[in-house]
Amino acid sequence: MYNIPVGMREEGETAQECAQRECYEETNLNIPLSQFKFVNKEEWAKGKVGANYIVILDGNIQQYNIGLGDGENDKFKWIPMTQINSVPWAYNMDKTVMKMYTYIKKD
Repeated sequence: MYNIPVGMREEGETAQECAQRECYEETNLNIPLSQFKFVNKEEWAKGKVGANYIVILDGNIQQYNIGLGDGENDKFKWIPMTQINSVPWAYNMDKTVMKMYTYIKKD
C-alpha cells in the first residue's frame, strides 16, 4: 500500500511547518518552507480535520535523493500523475492526491 507523508502537528507548530517537518522526517527531503502550498482542509477521521499541502519539484526527479527517513516506510516510489490510479493506496489516499492534482491544474 502507498501513502504520502502525513502527520500530526506538534505544539506551537503551524500546519505548514508540520507538512515540512513530516516530509523531511519521512523522506529525508529538505524542502524550503516557502515551497509548501496550502491546498485545502480535509476531514480524515470523525471530527479530525487536517490541512493538505503540496510541493512542486521542478526538474528531473532523479535529482531528489529521497530516503527512508525515520523508518515509518520501507520504500518510496515516484508515481507520475498519469498513473495515480494504478497503485494500491492506503486510507483512500488516491482521492486526496487527486484533489491536490486538481488544485495544481487550476493554477
